[in-house]
Amino acid sequence: MNRLYTLAFLLIPLTLIIWFWVSKSTSNSGHPDWPTRRELLRRERGGPKPVLVYGTGNPAVTSRYKQMVDTIDADTPWFDFEIKADTEVNWDTLTKRRVYLVGTPHSNKLLQKVLPHTPFKFEAGRFFIHDDVFPHAEDRLHFLYPNPYNPKIPVYVITGNTDEAILQGKTIEVRGDFQVFHGNKASLFGMFSQTPATRWEIDPALIRHLYFEEKPTLETTHYQFFGAQDQRDPEPFKALSEERETAYQQIEAFTGPIKPHPKFRYYLYKTFEDKGLATNEVN
Repeated sequence: MNRLYTLAFLLIPLTLIIWFWVSKSTSNSGHPDWPTRRELLRRERGGPKPVLVYGTGNPAVTSRYKQMVDTIDADTPWFDFEIKADTEVNWDTLTKRRVYLVGTPHSNKLLQKVLPHTPFKFEAGRFFIHDDVFPHAEDRLHFLYPNPYNPKIPVYVITGNTDEAILQGKTIEVRGDFQVFHGNKASLFGMFSQTPATRWEIDPALIRHLYFEEKPTLETTHYQFFGAQDQRDPEPFKALSEERETAYQQIEAFTGPIKPHPKFRYYLYKTFEDKGLATNEVN
């Protein structure tokens, strides 16, 4: 009996230590000891060629993934990729090489290792970024992040809710630290915090919502005005709508009645940069 008590006495603190280590290693709290964004991107220069890894977990689309990464490699002359299937990547490659992981959490097994150590949460058919949920089959996420198994080098991830969403994207480009696409339209852009206490956490202040709802924010006789997801208050658009309707009436007074036509659509962005990010016209 004494031996059992002694064994229990030794196992309890050992269990607590293991639990603490595992919970700490898998938490998404800040990483003040990790490199900053600038340091991370500087370290990716030179060294062995990056590895572009496609998923094989869904046999129905494996050949299309291979064709996709071959096309990306051919269309990206500034990088000389080594292309591998997820089943061909060993631990040494994952932890010592700059890798680009392409696929869903189900079709690329390496994403099952990496995603739990990032600030993004994935569930069946949807993913979350802070308070935003992306539940559509067309939603796709691009991001860069320190490799959780070797934070000195970056890992790039192209993932989404469905394989089809990723295959339709046909790009591994990442603007900022992370971007969400709905089909081929950017719907969210964000940067990770670089403050030491919250480094590589999601900072809501650094997120830009670029997605436009199908329902107009404001509608008048001849115009529809659309605001981005975080611009749904119609009040700021009223002055513009009155100006447009006045101009329309002046034109009609000069030319005579205008034949019936669909309403003119205005998509209103907070800044020129937001428009460039949404329309992929940022140089």
